[in-house]
Amino acid sequence: MDKFYHHVIVFGMWMSNHHNGCRKSLTVPMIGLGAFIFFISVIGFIGALKRSSILLWIVSLITRFLLNMAT
Repeated sequence: MDKFYHHVIVFGMWMSNHHNGCRKSLTVPMIGLGAFIFFISVIGFIGALKRSSILLWIVSLITRFLLNMAT
């Protein structure tokens, strides 16, 4: 999952260069989704690096919330 954000951001940038009504409207949400995944990954990395249980709990709760929304 660590490099998933990279693929989402690159796909969003690719969509911004290929002008189509549908693709153009999805560019910002795709880049935003990639940035959100990156942000959550950074929080998890810092939490693991600093051994901060509060940051790891935040990542765990956000991940659980997102997985519950998906089902």
